[in-house]
Amino acid sequence: MVTRVLPDANVLYSRTLRDWLFLLKLESGGSMFTVSTTVDILAETIARYRDSNPSAAGEQITLIHDRILASVDERIDRYTVDGSWSGTDEEDAHVHAAAKDGGIDTVLTCDKGWENLAPEELDLLPYEAQHPDHFFCLVDTSSPSAVRTVIASQLKYWFDRNGEVDLPARLRAAQCPEFADRVRIHLQTLDCSFLGA
Repeated sequence: MVTRVLPDANVLYSRTLRDWLFLLKLESGGSMFTVSTTVDILAETIARYRDSNPSAAGEQITLIHDRILASVDERIDRYTVDGSWSGTDEEDAHVHAAAKDGGIDTVLTCDKGWENLAPEELDLLPYEAQHPDHFFCLVDTSSPSAVRTVIASQLKYWFDRNGEVDLPARLRAAQCPEFADRVRIHLQTLDCSFLGA
């Protein structure tokens, strides 16, 4: 069964998390999971990027926007913020509403709003809230070959641009320490001769 995933803006904002999410989806051919978004989430992602990069050129903002749109499988438009969100951060209410009304299976988020919900509140949600670290580990358990292929493509991409890359360090910086360890283990047995090393 294909899992419908709704990444929060904090996931899409992170270049590392965004790349891993979309590359894993692409590598699996959408057979493991699909990715949805909303105008709200996309706007929040772009606004956060602009706040962090006030001098970024308009073309850069447009490129991020367009790449995300080209990578998602669906945009959820019909949802109502109806007061059913029980978290303390009301800015998470629109994500909850889109997930609930859009029939989403998994909300992917680094937000503490979901982590701080009581177990009984989490049980009442019609979807599962997961941290990207946990989600990527599940993907690795289900399809390690897909993860290894994405590792190779990421290595090539960053090596061609920077001459070196530390994928586990990037993942740890993006709050994915467990998945970083799995990537490190894959790297120990991955043939990296394509890098010319």
